[in-house]
Amino acid sequence: GPSSLDRVDPLSHSLSLLPLSSLQVDCDSNQSKMAAQVITKEEEEKALETRLALVERAYETIEERLKTLEGGEWTVPEDRAPTPEIEKVITHVSGAVEACGIEEYELKTAPSNYYDWTLEQRMMYLKAPSIQTLCKSLLVENTRHAGGPEDKLYSKFYIIIVQYTESYKPNKMMQFMRSLKNNTIGRKKYKLHFAKPEDSLRLSGYGHNAVTPFGMNVDVPVVLSHKVAELEHFWLGGGHVDLKLWLNTKEYIDKCKPFVADVTEDSE
Repeated sequence: GPSSLDRVDPLSHSLSLLPLSSLQVDCDSNQSKMAAQVITKEEEEKALETRLALVERAYETIEERLKTLEGGEWTVPEDRAPTPEIEKVITHVSGAVEACGIEEYELKTAPSNYYDWTLEQRMMYLKAPSIQTLCKSLLVENTRHAGGPEDKLYSKFYIIIVQYTESYKPNKMMQFMRSLKNNTIGRKKYKLHFAKPEDSLRLSGYGHNAVTPFGMNVDVPVVLSHKVAELEHFWLGGGHVDLKLWLNTKEYIDKCKPFVADVTEDSE
């Protein structure tokens, strides 16, 4: 799951607070006189100083990120050898991956502070081409469904694979779920929530930040974000909080046949 570091980009947020009028120089004397009637020059300067301070802080954050990416303040840790506990998970998950017919994959052990890192740091450790290839598996529940996951077209639970750079949208997921039954089931039969931790553990067999669609206790249908489907490869959780799984996207779709749907939007 996302950490507190996977937050809104501060520059985008700060710039969104800047009205265009604050960045324009009004050369028309008549308009200047009208503006002066609404706001005093002192108040205008104070407001501009506040906005400029926000921009300055945003740029400082970007400079810190650049230093990180350049290796000025953070170096990529050495690969971590798996513990006996992780070795067992590797055996279990790799067996499930290969049972699906997948040949091109990798399971990589990450340091225990992995989720304290920025997305850029995780990307560097995994040698991923971009932060867009970093994904997570979300287990969601239709709380108005009385049954289980037996019917893939109307399941109580679904695993959704989305990018960290995208926001999962329950309304889009509900629209997709209804389309699986040609919209024959009323909206009142759908209400989506993230599965309770105890249900997630019962169904998947994996703990927090460890859920993967392979080797689960119960076969839950998988929905792959259409944005992930456009990637050549992607990373996701590997069955242990310190284990990451790399997949060839086309092979995963061809062999495991997840649903592919638009269930996200760009994170702001």
